[in-house]
Amino acid sequence: MGNRIVVRKEPSQGVPFKYLFGEQEVNAQDHGLKKVEFDPKPFDGGKFRLAYKGKVFCKEEPSSTLNRARFLNCWTMRRDADRPYFPCIVKQFRRSHAQYAKEWDKDLTVLNKAQDLARKFNKDVRPPVKIQFAGAFLYQVYQPGAEYEQSGFFWPRLEKIADASVQKAEKVCVEPHFEGKFVKANCNNGYVGQFVDPSLGELSFHRTAQAFSHWTWTVTEGALLVCDLQGVMKEGDWQFTDPAIHDAAGTQLYGLTDLGPRGINAFFRTHTCNHICQHMKKPDAVIDIGLPAPIAHVGSTTFSFELVQVSSAVHDQQDFADILDHAHRGTCYAQAVATLVRHAERRIVGRNVEPHHVIADAIVKKHGTKGGCVEPVLNQVCPPRRLRWREVRADDAARCLQLGRAVLCGFHLSDKQWHSFSEFFRRFPSEVLGELPDPSKDVLSGHGCVLIGQDPSMWKAKNSWGDDFGDGGYFRISKKLLEQMQARFFDIFFVEEDLSAEDREAYKNWCRNSHLHTVSTSS
Repeated sequence: MGNRIVVRKEPSQGVPFKYLFGEQEVNAQDHGLKKVEFDPKPFDGGKFRLAYKGKVFCKEEPSSTLNRARFLNCWTMRRDADRPYFPCIVKQFRRSHAQYAKEWDKDLTVLNKAQDLARKFNKDVRPPVKIQFAGAFLYQVYQPGAEYEQSGFFWPRLEKIADASVQKAEKVCVEPHFEGKFVKANCNNGYVGQFVDPSLGELSFHRTAQAFSHWTWTVTEGALLVCDLQGVMKEGDWQFTDPAIHDAAGTQLYGLTDLGPRGINAFFRTHTCNHICQHMKKPDAVIDIGLPAPIAHVGSTTFSFELVQVSSAVHDQQDFADILDHAHRGTCYAQAVATLVRHAERRIVGRNVEPHHVIADAIVKKHGTKGGCVEPVLNQVCPPRRLRWREVRADDAARCLQLGRAVLCGFHLSDKQWHSFSEFFRRFPSEVLGELPDPSKDVLSGHGCVLIGQDPSMWKAKNSWGDDFGDGGYFRISKKLLEQMQARFFDIFFVEEDLSAEDREAYKNWCRNSHLHTVSTSS
């Protein structure tokens, strides 16, 4: 007889981890939930997260009625060998984005905030379909688990064939497992889901979901908007999980899926009111006007750090390559200013934006090819185009990027540092530059570039040295190093009062075509 081979799974295990909901400390254990066990390998995943099937073991009566309504909403108890448990989904950030795991507490705050709004919506609006949001908890892995292969009949041999995808002490998010057809009603980037069969009542569900997102903006007086609505349609209820909230202040208060004013604008740009929300207030102001269609008609969640990719489309790569001799770098200031000017004008609906080389050539003709001071250049190019500029701190520069605006950055290095800078990106074009040698008492020379993206620890910049430099003309540098280099940051923007009559009329026409009202804000 041959050997029998069986694959055995040792589940990954975790224990409740405390987090803050406002000023309230939340712990799954306080609600009768015990450890979680889940498969060592994911069953599904997106671009940034992985999902595992699991069980949360619990007490017979896990919580009081009040706490259950808030924190155990949509959880369904089952039994395994007479042990009560909740079927669950465990979510983990992929290794490439593990640094964002510290944002889990914000995700859970979003769920609880959305649930509070849903209860008010159900009570005040009395929609045909009630809306619920699943409660979720934070857990910390203490046993990663593994997969083993057992072979043989009489003397079985056990051999590990794969480690778990999670690591010890890693924090994961635990949500209830939904039974039924999972549907995406809308997304956080303007995408609107399509119902399949009106005879099944799906039309009523979808209209209620879109109206709820609209209503959240109205009831909070424009302060926020709940979207990214996804879940199952069950017995007259929408059961949602993992929503997003856009904060109008643009501070990313609600985590990585909070796209701020850009996200709010994206929703209303594609939203068509139905009988539930047609009498609700709509925006008087559309924030960040001229925003390109946000990853249009893609039904997957957009994370704020993906806006790097959106922002990077501020100019064609050839804008630099066509006009710049790689060996001649004394016009970097002109290239950077020209890029920012074009980026700002493209946010003004109906503007005919001059080619990059026309703007850059005019700057170089006046200010020369041996470097230039940014302030007089900005004073030259901004007023005729009805633009304004300001110098900002690093934290303000980060907020500009979150709002979809590129930022000009200037810094100085010694010859020794320039050599290290160039050599680093020659050898490691897509890596993050984290240190440079001491400049000693060498003479420093300046450089200008355009910041087009970021994550919590680094900036992504567009350089003006051609495609063969760094990562296709781009480079990444740590925020700490740029701070040590005493870099300066400049923002180019516009306000409504400066716009021409033609600009205003073009925007009004765009609003009419987009079901929006007129603008009364700056960008």
